Amino acid sequence: MRQLSDDALGAACVFLSPEDAARYRETCSRAADVAGRDAVWAPACQARWAGRRQKDGWLAKAVGDGTLPKWRRHYALREREVKRARVPVFAMSAYLEIGRRTDLHFFEPRYKWLVRLAAELHGGLFVFCTSAPMVHARSPAFSWVCEARDVQLLPDGRANLSVFPVARCALGKLWREPVPNCPGAPQLTFADVEELPVAHEERALVTEDDADDDGSDGLEGADDDSDASESDDEHDGTLRLSPGHRQLLELLVHNPDAMEELGLTHDRVLEL
Repeated sequence: MRQLSDDALGAACVFLSPEDAARYRETCSRAADVAGRDAVWAPACQARWAGRRQKDGWLAKAVGDGTLPKWRRHYALREREVKRARVPVFAMSAYLEIGRRTDLHFFEPRYKWLVRLAAELHGGLFVFCTSAPMVHARSPAFSWVCEARDVQLLPDGRANLSVFPVARCALGKLWREPVPNCPGAPQLTFADVEELPVAHEERALVTEDDADDDGSDGLEGADDDSDASESDDEHDGTLRLSPGHRQLLELLVHNPDAMEELGLTHDRVLEL
């Protein structure tokens, strides 16, 4: 019997004739060459990055990269930004939308640790869940990738910060870890997350100047499992809806009979 070679392709070819093995190797080599070409990966990048907040910047960097082939490499590079591992999670009932500022005051040890981890490992990003993580089938509607800005670390270890949601995210694996040097303190929740494309209606970001006028003063969540809802309020004549009310209206849009029964029109539901 012909001795097996060390590589997997050689092992696969061991029972082929030398001529067939040569043709098999040539076919595999050509297939691998085609699979790595920019003509294959450029459309893949366009499709994968569609609707993402970083798309324009990613495309500009890929187009400006003079090293060929490049698109497969840039696809892999951006996947590390789309999918993030061990991201700290903060949970509190709140109304969030893309670009709208929320002010928070952190005093628990776990959330002071969150601020440090977000800055050191994730460029200031963390996950903000407006409901207890993964308790609802529509958990992405409650999970956001947020950026911490204007962080003020107080002498006693507390922290003030402004939070700006940048995208929704899907939660993968969830777990908790004890806070270093704080025995007995509540543990911090972590998650592996995938950032989701920004919905069409959320792409018009609120400017920071506008956000300064309606930023809410958030209180630190007492527990990750808290499900107390934020009260609705009116701002400049616009009703601020809680996540639960928004879900109801989203369901009504697709249920004309229910809208008619409630005396609502399609346009009125969209306006709300």
